[in-house]
Amino acid sequence: MSPTPSDSSRILHGLDEHFAAGYMEEPDASPVCRWSRAVRRRFEHRAVPSFGNDLLYPSGPVHIGEENRLVSPTYSFTWSWNATALEERLESATPEERDALAALRSDLRELDTRLELITTVHTVGGRGYTHSVPNYGRVLREGLDAHAERVAGGLEAARESGDATRVDLYLGLQDVLAGIRAWHGRLCRHLGDLDLADPFASGRRDALLAALERVPLQPARSFFEAVVAYNFVYYLDDCDNPGRVDQELFPFYERDLAAHRVTHDDAVLLIGCLWANCDTNGGWSAGIGGTNAKVWEMEIEDWRRVVDIDLTGTFLCCRAVVPRMIEGGYGRIVNIASIAGKEGNPLAAHYSAAKAGVIGFTKSLGKECVGTGVIANCIAPAVIETAILKQNTPEQNDYLISKIPMGRVGQPEEVAALIAWLSSEDCSFSTGAVYDISGGRATY
Repeated sequence: MSPTPSDSSRILHGLDEHFAAGYMEEPDASPVCRWSRAVRRRFEHRAVPSFGNDLLYPSGPVHIGEENRLVSPTYSFTWSWNATALEERLESATPEERDALAALRSDLRELDTRLELITTVHTVGGRGYTHSVPNYGRVLREGLDAHAERVAGGLEAARESGDATRVDLYLGLQDVLAGIRAWHGRLCRHLGDLDLADPFASGRRDALLAALERVPLQPARSFFEAVVAYNFVYYLDDCDNPGRVDQELFPFYERDLAAHRVTHDDAVLLIGCLWANCDTNGGWSAGIGGTNAKVWEMEIEDWRRVVDIDLTGTFLCCRAVVPRMIEGGYGRIVNIASIAGKEGNPLAAHYSAAKAGVIGFTKSLGKECVGTGVIANCIAPAVIETAILKQNTPEQNDYLISKIPMGRVGQPEEVAALIAWLSSEDCSFSTGAVYDISGGRATY
């Protein structure tokens, strides 16, 4: 006899498959409601990371232990399931567990069959690429409580108009928000329950707890609260995409710096901790290309923003880390330039100029570091399949690809392999160099 939905959910929770448990709670509900309930249950039961005396919390790996390994959310297809892992779990399951896992497998197979019929791209639950970035800025400026009020208003309006589809959407959003509140509360309780003998660690914990008791539910009031909220949302999104850190956090930094509420060194340490969390989870998926315009039509602010981020940002990062590398007698720096810095791309003079600057800057830095054990090189990719392509028009992307003899865009893994070698001890007799990875486009 097949288990009831409540039995399946209870058993899957016991197997630490909380997302799957939520998904199986109401099998007759709409896909958006089932997915939202799954997200809620995952947040409610999500493992709480340990506090490592870091400036930010949570920190470290986003995935802890073996929870949610069979079915999990994914930005590309809304959810994904590991059929191989499910079959392996079935082999060692108890009879009760086997019934619940078999019911899950049957449901997912039937769902896969239905989703194959969806041919439009960028469709929730469809076969299109639906990569997204959380609206960090709105969370910092308004808080999730304001979002919850908008959702409640939307639900009331949808019910009054009899719009069943939008009712399901808003009910789903309320489920997700309930899950976020639950995980937020568990994190705060964990911090509050810690018995820390070290006054330094206790001070950091108290500062974090005070910030988390406000953000991200309420608007951030300071640079510290803004970074804490930003980091929290980053972990909500499974550490996928840090978004526009500069655009969202700089106003808070600028205001607090002028009011002497934060120092430059304090800000560097905080952002460094956020970057460490990005590195730990491989969550780098952001790029700044700027708006597309001819030189005589380009806004000065657009020019400054791209040059400040892509060129001045590279300078500031190197300026901060090189002294410590020299002090340690070893270092490898790989700056990311672009084929645009060599050839110049139409409608992207600001980006082309900034990347040309990165090339010249890296050549200078490499020569200055000779004899210190520190090596600095840069790479000049052509078109790589990353989020930055979404800032371009389709016509501009077609133009860029047409200039590549290999006739395709590069893959992030191909770039990563080159960076890995340049970052290794094997790269020992090359500095101040530019390495092309352009599918044959580069001519010098």
